[in-house]
Amino acid sequence: MSNCLASTFDDLQPIVQVMASEIYNQIIWGSDWPHTGDGHDRVKHSIENKEPFRTIDNHAILQRLHDWMGDDAYWKMMVDNPGRLYMD
Repeated sequence: MSNCLASTFDDLQPIVQVMASEIYNQIIWGSDWPHTGDGHDRVKHSIENKEPFRTIDNHAILQRLHDWMGDDAYWKMMVDNPGRLYMD
C-alpha cells in the first residue's frame, strides 16, 4: 500500500486518519512480522534461497499510528475491536 521505502510510511497518513475517524469500530492492527523480504525477484530463485528479513522499526510504526489516530481510535484498533472480533 505504501510507496515509501523507509519504515515511516508517511504516504499512508491521510488513509489512516480517514479510517480512524470514519470506521474506527472496524479496524484492527495487523502485521507482516517477521518482515520477510519484499519478494521482488522470488520467481528467479529456488525455494531453497532464503530471503533476508527486512529491518522494520515496529515501535516507530506503532507510535506513528497512535499519533495519526489519537488515543480513542488507537485503543479501539488495538484492544476493543480485536476483543470484539475474537472474544465475543
